[in-house]
Amino acid sequence: MKKFFAFIMVLLITISIAFIKTSYKDNLKYVSKDKIVFIPLDTRPVSLQNVEIIAKAGGKELLVPPMDALDDYKKKGNQDMIYNWLKGSVERPDVSAIIISTNQFISGGLIASRNYMNDINYKESLERLKEIIGLSGDKRLFLISIMPQVSPVLYQQDTIYVQNRVNIDYYNQIKKAISENDTKTLQKLKSNMPSYLFNYMNVIASEVLINEQLASNLKPNATFTIGLDDTTMKSMLKYSYDDLKTAIKGYKNVYMLHGADEISMMTVAKILNEENGLKPSYKIVYEESGDENSYLPFEGGTVKEITDEKIGYIGGVVSQNAKNIIYIHMHKNYKTGIKNVVSKYKINGQNFGVADVAKTNGGDKDLVEEILKNKLIKKY
Repeated sequence: MKKFFAFIMVLLITISIAFIKTSYKDNLKYVSKDKIVFIPLDTRPVSLQNVEIIAKAGGKELLVPPMDALDDYKKKGNQDMIYNWLKGSVERPDVSAIIISTNQFISGGLIASRNYMNDINYKESLERLKEIIGLSGDKRLFLISIMPQVSPVLYQQDTIYVQNRVNIDYYNQIKKAISENDTKTLQKLKSNMPSYLFNYMNVIASEVLINEQLASNLKPNATFTIGLDDTTMKSMLKYSYDDLKTAIKGYKNVYMLHGADEISMMTVAKILNEENGLKPSYKIVYEESGDENSYLPFEGGTVKEITDEKIGYIGGVVSQNAKNIIYIHMHKNYKTGIKNVVSKYKINGQNFGVADVAKTNGGDKDLVEEILKNKLIKKY
């Protein structure tokens, strides 16, 4: 759901930029300064392949570590290999920007970051990251950290992991013990709590501490983006996110966004827009009155709040007279029809994109069939 939404948005950003032939492979040819060193969140297409599509549209090539260094679904990445690869890559003269997922660098990927055991040595990993940042010199640096959901089941986030006095107390005790290296207290808490609850609280507390430290030590040429993975408004993950927001309030070049998978794509779009002096504008069309104030499943904010923050992050603006139109499709049984919607709003040659969020983690089959049937997609 969120992946498709963000992909349409960044596609509209780069639609007028010429495509060039690039690949993941690092052929070590020092040509023009058009390469981006990229440590992905994980190796799913949304985190890697789609990012390459956006980079290629803007004339950039992604330099990515060997695939055997990165995660493979439940197999965590090899942090030593990634660290050594980065040491030899960030100093390359043809690299203009560096994007590093801290979940991959510290924990071994998004799924690995949902297990507290993979964050135990995070302080050592932060020292390594500090070294990489130093080697990068004055190149543009983007750090992306996703605060991971540990339970993908919505009712569990609102029951087992809900914000209540007991869970908040557990969270605060664990965060304090981790920050003070108090292993005795941690062991005591572990023995007094269900294992799943201890893991959950340990993960979110560790992420808050990691992100606090990163935010407080940014170089002027660095940008730090923190994403919030699937959550609910009442979950302890949302509580920890708000706790972090309070702790780092006022720090420069720090962004806090709802979402996870799409943030790397958005970061590449942000780089392209800034380097080319672009400030894309968007007209947002909601399907029905009141949609903008709705909360979609797994989201920690309203549709309007999330839409506005994503557009702002990539350097865009919302305008009624925009060149780009984003139509937010939220209702599976909407009767107006996409052809009629396009005819109504696309009247001055604007780019028209559909954000299909009618189904959770999937597309509306009827909408896709209607788009194809009416030949609404322009071929290039």
